[in-house]
Amino acid sequence: MFILLFWASVLFILYTYFGYPVLIRQKANKKQKHTSVPAYTEVPDEEWPTVSIVVPVHNEAHHVERKINNLREIDYPKDKLTITFVSDGSEDGTN
Repeated sequence: MFILLFWASVLFILYTYFGYPVLIRQKANKKQKHTSVPAYTEVPDEEWPTVSIVVPVHNEAHHVERKINNLREIDYPKDKLTITFVSDGSEDGTN
């Protein structure tokens, strides 16, 4: 009885560390063969969603100009993008 329990435990451990990963890898490879990635298509600006970016700042006067320039470089339709800076109680002229 103990020998059967021993070998069942050994087989279970081997399956856990070797058999199961092999099984998962085979299933992933099989699924990967059946799915294809669609080609990139250009989306018109009208179909892009509206995005709002909220930038909280507090005593960040020396960083705000650089952040504004960084946000201007975003490649996104300008009519679909809203950028809001939020400052509360700054003491260094950030407001």
